[in-house]
Amino acid sequence: MSVRPLTIALLVVLLLVTASYALFHFGVLDPFLSGYSEVSDKNDNTGPVVRHPVSNLVLPLPSSKQQVAQSVNGSSEVGAETETEAGTDVVTEVQNAGDTQPVQVSAVKKVAAIAVTEVAQKDVAPKKSKVEKVVAGTLSRVKLDCSSDSLTLKISLSQPSDRITWFNLNDPKKLIVDIRGHWKNYAKSIYRLKDCAVEKIVLGENSDRFRLVFYINKKDLPLRIRPAIKKLSDGIEIKIKL
Repeated sequence: MSVRPLTIALLVVLLLVTASYALFHFGVLDPFLSGYSEVSDKNDNTGPVVRHPVSNLVLPLPSSKQQVAQSVNGSSEVGAETETEAGTDVVTEVQNAGDTQPVQVSAVKKVAAIAVTEVAQKDVAPKKSKVEKVVAGTLSRVKLDCSSDSLTLKISLSQPSDRITWFNLNDPKKLIVDIRGHWKNYAKSIYRLKDCAVEKIVLGENSDRFRLVFYINKKDLPLRIRPAIKKLSDGIEIKIKL
């Protein structure tokens, strides 16, 4: 067998392969190959591939959902603790899976509650009682008349006297007479008596009474001396039996 025909055959095959590669590389065989692929798809009973546009929606991961839920809870708590002025609205943005939704919280109820509380406090506040002015009476003159068995004392007053009380004290012997009410003394404060069983009489002003103290210097008197008190049109009269 001759070697020349075999060499020529190999060269022809090499040229064909090189030409086919060059045609495929430069895209000359693309129409032929695409037509062949369509025919093969029809023969396999499958339709052409339809490509749909890809959506821009990005689904969140489970971990991101938990972070979003925590951020929503945190924003709600902060919004609830924020104090607002009367007549204003608080707008809280709640984020849920990429969507924002404004939530308006009205402060009208809060203002109404404050108003009701203020009214209740005014009602509960105690009312100031009116203090009546007490007009003081005046004691202008004292008239004394002492004898061996009695002492008579007349006191001139600017207005009728209220209740009159009395009591006794011993060591030394004293008789105390109280004229109830508020009085001003324009007479003397101490009256000293001569040749009388009553040594002296002391007059004193107090906030709720006018007091007369009779100092008695006589033996053989009862422990309890009872004065005779009479109210007059212009004052009082006190008579003590000795």
